[in-house]
Amino acid sequence: MINTNQYFPVYNSLTQTVGIDYFGTEDRVYWVDLDKTHSGVYSVRLSGKDFKAVHTTGLKSPEDLAIDWMGGNIYITDAELNKIVVCNIDGEFCNSGLFEELDLPRGIVVEPSEGRLFWSEWGKRPGIYTAGMDGSNKRHLISDEIVWPNGLALDVVSNRLYWSEAKYGRIEFLDLETNHRRVVLQDKIFHPFSLAVFEDSLYWSDWITYSLDMSNKFTGHNQTTLVREMNEHIMGVHVFHPLAQKLSYNPCLSHKCSHMCVLAPNKGYTCVCPDQLILSKDRKTCQQMPATIATTTTEMVTSSPIVHKDVIQVVTRQPKSRIFNTESNTKSSNKKSLKVKSVTKDVTPEVTRHPDIKASNSEAETDPSVSNMGWITLLVAVMIVAIIVLLITVIIKRDDYREVRNVLYSRTDQLKYAVSLQNPLFRKAFRRQADEEEPLTEDNKSLHEGDKY
Repeated sequence: MINTNQYFPVYNSLTQTVGIDYFGTEDRVYWVDLDKTHSGVYSVRLSGKDFKAVHTTGLKSPEDLAIDWMGGNIYITDAELNKIVVCNIDGEFCNSGLFEELDLPRGIVVEPSEGRLFWSEWGKRPGIYTAGMDGSNKRHLISDEIVWPNGLALDVVSNRLYWSEAKYGRIEFLDLETNHRRVVLQDKIFHPFSLAVFEDSLYWSDWITYSLDMSNKFTGHNQTTLVREMNEHIMGVHVFHPLAQKLSYNPCLSHKCSHMCVLAPNKGYTCVCPDQLILSKDRKTCQQMPATIATTTTEMVTSSPIVHKDVIQVVTRQPKSRIFNTESNTKSSNKKSLKVKSVTKDVTPEVTRHPDIKASNSEAETDPSVSNMGWITLLVAVMIVAIIVLLITVIIKRDDYREVRNVLYSRTDQLKYAVSLQNPLFRKAFRRQADEEEPLTEDNKSLHEGDKY
């Protein structure tokens, strides 16, 4: 409690709670719990009773969440999915397609009265972003001098958006009317993580000092440490007061959406469907996915790599994470529809690798003449490879022959020189042998005496 400076645990069995928010209408605390095996969103009453697992499937690395107290939805940032997932308040229906292609999203806040939200990203283009709560009108608000934006806090009274910057160790705000940007705190904080705004005060958690601190939201003065933990990071920070979640005109109260209604800018709303369904032409009713693959048996879908020419394919962006209901008409004479009630994530390999394959390409795959041409092409390729190998072998052998011939020629020349009279050793040996065989006469005696000199 802020007024009494007392704090107490609400719920203990947690793994790693990161983001937290409060839904005043139901008196419930919501948080994201990060775990290697079962990350999800959980909820409990402020008294610590009535614990609920709100959404525990599909999330990989949830970072933060924000409660839409008017539309009754939860917005969850997931840094591994790179998406903002939207679920209704009890987690029965969830949509992950409104905010796609994000880059390491982290903090998030919503402004239901204006139908917009804000979030921070750590990726290649770090900064602060905004969009309608239905995913429309996405804009990059802050892109300069920002690297590690963490928590966000919206001050509705002054129409300012606060954020913490861990790289430079500071807290800043942006005036949403004038786009004026200003640094509130910089030299007295180290690694700010989460933050909240209430009345004239600013609250934040610091990972270096393991503390929860507060200061004046306008000047940054009167900095005070409220709580300091022993080597434990304080993660999410949220301040609640009934006036902070005012109710105004809510277009979703009179909606005719079959599953989910999300607020939109200009006091509007948008009907949204869970991931396994799509919106019909009336833009209000959700229906089953159109046909992806239709065959006479489901075994043909998972085992055969051939795309049949009688099937029109529709491949979604995430075929691995969804189950589709399929329905398609064949060209048989009875014009009868074939229905496959479920197609698992193991779709045809060709469809997975090449989502742009069309039905017309499948005719060439099943044509016998095309198959014969394939065999002929393969045979020609093998013959060309054999000819190349033969030529290489001949060239190598020719080079070896030349080398052997050169060696023999050189050896022959050496042998000729060795047994010729030009070689002094051979000449002496030859004359010595001649002396032994021929008696020494007056003629050759002078010759031998001349050799000595």
